[in-house]
Amino acid sequence: MSMITAQIELDFKQLDRAKDRVLGLLKDHQWHSTAEICEVGGTEGTRRLRELRLDDGYDIVKEKVPGRGNGFRYRLRKWNLN
Repeated sequence: MSMITAQIELDFKQLDRAKDRVLGLLKDHQWHSTAEICEVGGTEGTRRLRELRLDDGYDIVKEKVPGRGNGFRYRLRKWNLN
């Protein structure tokens, strides 16, 4: 295995772990802020949300936080049925 291939595999594993951490946070079905998502999912935590929604079929709700300007919060509505 080449060094490049090994690094690519490591990068994908790290992304999968970040996505798993975001899903773990959302499993309580409570609202979570963008800051909370990024705390567990890294700087691209919201990208992991999109992957869970689009690639894995999870029903994740996004809602503007009242009185917080551009603030949003997220929650898992139901489990993936695939």
